[in-house]
Amino acid sequence: MTSLAYITFESRVDITIQETINARISRHGDLESFEIRGDMDLRINEPTFGKIALRLADISPLCSSSDAPLQFQQHPNVKKFTASSSEKIISLKDPSRNFPVGQGLGVLRWKFATKNESLKPLNGP
Repeated sequence: MTSLAYITFESRVDITIQETINARISRHGDLESFEIRGDMDLRINEPTFGKIALRLADISPLCSSSDAPLQFQQHPNVKKFTASSSEKIISLKDPSRNFPVGQGLGVLRWKFATKNESLKPLNGP
């Protein structure tokens, strides 16, 4: 299953998020594997927005269990953070630089994988 979200700020900044969910569940309803992979692309369309910083929502409930590891991978020019970081802000490492204008940039990838039954997205009787 793949979902795609497209967010735009009056055509000045475009954010595209794509997630793929893979789950393997036995015929008895037992979770064998569950994985979410995601990509976030950022496209700056107006140079005045070149120094934008994006704050991600609080996801600490997903990060509190060792059974449900969440991993992030940033573009090499983007500041690094981990799932356990208190603030998850997408911005450039070098504050004097701008994001490229007029071209998409894959700023963030994530992966969430678990075999923990309590985290499966489907509930049975």
